[in-house]
Amino acid sequence: GNVQLDPVQLQAANILRDAAKPNSVDAADVEQLRCHLSNYTVIDQYAKSFRYSEQTANAERTNADTAGYIKLDGTNIDAPVMFGPNFYYHYHDARGNSSSRGSIYLYYGYPSQNMVISGHNLRRAGIMLHQLHKIQDEYAPTYGEFKNRLWTLNLFGETHTWEVFAMYEEKPASAEQSSQYYNCNYPQTMEGMTPEQISEWIAYQQARTELDYSVHVTPNDRFVTVLTCADQHWESNLGGRIYFFLRMVDGH
Repeated sequence: GNVQLDPVQLQAANILRDAAKPNSVDAADVEQLRCHLSNYTVIDQYAKSFRYSEQTANAERTNADTAGYIKLDGTNIDAPVMFGPNFYYHYHDARGNSSSRGSIYLYYGYPSQNMVISGHNLRRAGIMLHQLHKIQDEYAPTYGEFKNRLWTLNLFGETHTWEVFAMYEEKPASAEQSSQYYNCNYPQTMEGMTPEQISEWIAYQQARTELDYSVHVTPNDRFVTVLTCADQHWESNLGGRIYFFLRMVDGH
């Protein structure tokens, strides 16, 4: 239901919603405002610059668990990014209904230094995050040109530009050899790592990348990691995953 806020809070919350419904504030607005008041993030006062702001606003009105939006050019990846405890949206759609397809979702419910986005690879249907493999095959070879490796994402009320600095598909011989927990800083998050450990994490990803260019990345950068299952089912069962690692190149 609607929540009563003072005029300053109402203005801030409506900025988050891109003023789509200036007199309506619900739980999604309040949660985003809580993050800002807790100094997790800053209010995205330029939300109109995000070309998918209306999709984001619609998703938030549908489900307060909406944490952002992802749309990647040249693919059918075009969906809200959800968050729920215990990987709830791995098994539920963006409306919260039980679903084997799940949703695209975040590992962590706040703006960690490394925000991890995941979702199923629905190979036969070719949807959810399946077309990360299309990027791997068709677009990543062009990422040597700076403009081609930039993604725009909306997360926790902020819209930023991110640069892909590493990408690879891991095919371990066993699930125990998977680096998924390490890559995603699970369950401690990157906030539990020292600058030296973050530097090691960066070097680990850059050493494994399939991309033929290098990017200067520091422990002070903010990151997004996007992953889905390998494109062969049996490889996925052994922990096979494709990873894209990005660093923020605008904002702060």
